[in-house]
Amino acid sequence: MGFLRDIQKDINRDASIYMVVHEHPDGDAVGSQVALTLYLRSLGWKAFMVRAEQISTTYDYFTKDVPVRCPEAISDNEDNVFIALDCSKTMRLPESMRSRKYHAVIDHHPEETPWSTYRKIDVTASSACELLMSLLTEDGYKLDNHQINEALYLGIMTDTGNFSHSNTSQHAFKCAENLVAAGVKPYQIIQQVFNNKTPEQLKLQSLFLNNVQVFSAGAI
Repeated sequence: MGFLRDIQKDINRDASIYMVVHEHPDGDAVGSQVALTLYLRSLGWKAFMVRAEQISTTYDYFTKDVPVRCPEAISDNEDNVFIALDCSKTMRLPESMRSRKYHAVIDHHPEETPWSTYRKIDVTASSACELLMSLLTEDGYKLDNHQINEALYLGIMTDTGNFSHSNTSQHAFKCAENLVAAGVKPYQIIQQVFNNKTPEQLKLQSLFLNNVQVFSAGAI
């Protein structure tokens, strides 16, 4: 029995399952949230992304039609289950979500002290999305949901710096290859993440470039 099947066996069918990620969520955090939320919903669970803060408009595209709950809307009187993604330390969680009891943690960062019932930590994975993709396929997922696939690709691509960082492994490339074979179009993800700049982002980039200083004859 795989990890995802293990964590489901202890959950009441009437429970609400909440996917929580670290503060200031990046592409890997958002991607893993979207992918696991939609996958669990495809199995009949009441699953939700937890949005404790506004995310970048860059990533809003990937969350379309994904059920979202803010921390204030989660009642303590309900049967709640919390899963942390891309976050191995409680102090990296949004402050409003740190006191919750966590059922599972799925991450690629080292975990100092276990703080959940179930844990899947793999520091060899480039991203939470690479690890999650392995768990999903182990659970029988056939790469047949385009939005899940795009979310997984988003996380792998952004956490590897578009496959340029040292954490880019053969397995990361294999995951990307399988997602592309299933219909993900890398140029569309790149366009959405890197080329769609808001006026505010362009102004900030301009401010940065206008204040660049050069030292040691251009060496620094």
